[in-house]
Amino acid sequence: MQSARSLPAKAWIFVVVLVIAVILALSLLPLSRGVQLPENAVLDPESGQWVLKDELILVLEGQDVNQLVAEFGGEITFAVPEGDTYQVRFPVSNLAELERIHSELEERGIVAARAILLNTPSPDGPH
Repeated sequence: MQSARSLPAKAWIFVVVLVIAVILALSLLPLSRGVQLPENAVLDPESGQWVLKDELILVLEGQDVNQLVAEFGGEITFAVPEGDTYQVRFPVSNLAELERIHSELEERGIVAARAILLNTPSPDGPH
């Protein structure tokens, strides 16, 4: 049997993103009972999904996370160091500003993804 440390990087990324998605889903379970979305949640007009307008999930293989986050003035909100995966809040006020950071990170070869909220109300209201 393969040890956890010998899993390919893509497998780690999948596992970590899945764990983060489950944690976000569990943290938002009360939404179905009328609790408000987080203040920083916005509806992404391109995907139609609720996302955090100021947070990205980063996979930083062998890079200094603290230095990178400080460079953009961000703060780590969730971490899975064993998988080199971090959820980071950036000082931006909308998706366009976040997209600029997202693009710059990807240009550097950093895997970055939007923080998608699961178990959220329909954009059209309750059904």
